[in-house]
Parts: sequence; C-alpha cells; structure tokens
Amino acid sequence: MPCAKCSGRVLRELEDNTVMLPFGSEYSVLLKNLSNKRALVKIQIDGKNVSEHGVIVDANEEVEIERYVSVGSHGYIQIHRKNRAC
Repeated sequence: MPCAKCSGRVLRELEDNTVMLPFGSEYSVLLKNLSNKRALVKIQIDGKNVSEHGVIVDANEEVEIERYVSVGSHGYIQIHRKNRAC
C-alpha cells in the first residue's frame, strides 16, 4: 500500500493513481506491506525509475523513502525501515 507524504501528512491519491504536490515541496513515499510475504516495489517519479531494481519490503514492514537526489545520470534515495511485527 503506497502513499506520498508531504509535511508529515498523507496526500490524497487522484483517480489516475497520481498525487499532486506544490512545486518544490519536500515529500516522502511510504510503503506498507500488509501481507505475510515479501514484496518488490519499483518507484517512478515523473516517469523516471528512482528505485533501480526495486525496494524489497518485508512482510508486515513499513518503509519510508525520502531524499531522491539526481546526480548526473545517477541518483540515490534514503530508506527508513520500521518492522510492524511485535
């Protein structure tokens, strides 16, 4: 279950599965795997693949991705993992 967050708030997704952000806004992408199986998630921003081969989200895990920075033809993302299992 992916969603985008801006200023700590989850943003509403439009009917075409997109999210509108004010220009220049800082945001993050929150991924929640509610399944008992691992998931491979590929992320595109403005039509550009920003997750290379994808991000693995373990079962019952939350992953927040922020700070995509493009450097020449390369980029990087910062990933924060939070295991929801007790």
